[in-house]
Amino acid sequence: MVSYSIIIPHRGSPELLQRMLDSIPQRPDVQVLVIEDSEGRGGGYARNQALPQATGRWLLFADADDFYAEGFLDVLDAYASRTDLDVVYFGFQMLAADTLTPEPIVTADYIQAFDGSQQAEERIRFGINSPWCKMIRTSLVADNDIRFDETSIANDRFFSLQVGHFAQRIAVEKRVLYNYLHYPASQTNRQWNHAKVRDLLAVNIRSNAFLKAIGHPHLRRWLPNLWLEALREGGFRRFWLLTQAYLTLNIEH
Repeated sequence: MVSYSIIIPHRGSPELLQRMLDSIPQRPDVQVLVIEDSEGRGGGYARNQALPQATGRWLLFADADDFYAEGFLDVLDAYASRTDLDVVYFGFQMLAADTLTPEPIVTADYIQAFDGSQQAEERIRFGINSPWCKMIRTSLVADNDIRFDETSIANDRFFSLQVGHFAQRIAVEKRVLYNYLHYPASQTNRQWNHAKVRDLLAVNIRSNAFLKAIGHPHLRRWLPNLWLEALREGGFRRFWLLTQAYLTLNIEH
């Protein structure tokens, strides 16, 4: 029987993909699904294509340019046999893509600071959008028809909010099992355009509405933070793109 289905979207980075694959032990209970996004439709689309093919009891998601920590499945094996859990959140670290040196990331601190309190659990369930630091029971996704947004950015936020909401019981493993590669802002900033910031706004507005509907309005993301982040990481160009997209959304809605 397959224990884990690991879903990896991939587009145009075979050497990095190989590093990711090399970090996954070759075991008969591990299914690895690499979905080629040859048309550039995004990670959300690729992951959605893989979900019907997943036969494992647990889902793991990875990005092709990241890699797992050595022995990560040995740690997860201790949780995989439990029938009372829906999601296992586990530790991760962000590494500079060029030097592989650790960099600070707030959401990783959520895992390390977990103390079992309701506030700490809410922060993890609804504050960590990335799918690659979660082991999710496959039936949770199937039974609740949870899918990724097929947007150019933030395709995982609404997916993660739904997983956090529908999970009856979670566990938190603080050991670092995943290495997330961070690329310089100067490199990622070139990829921003009107469609991308429009998707970013739409996803955040939809997510805020969902959090309000399920009784967690205090966890909504303050939208002006998007502008502050745009100015800090992308300069005036990204700030102006975001403003243009917001005005367009206001006109249409």
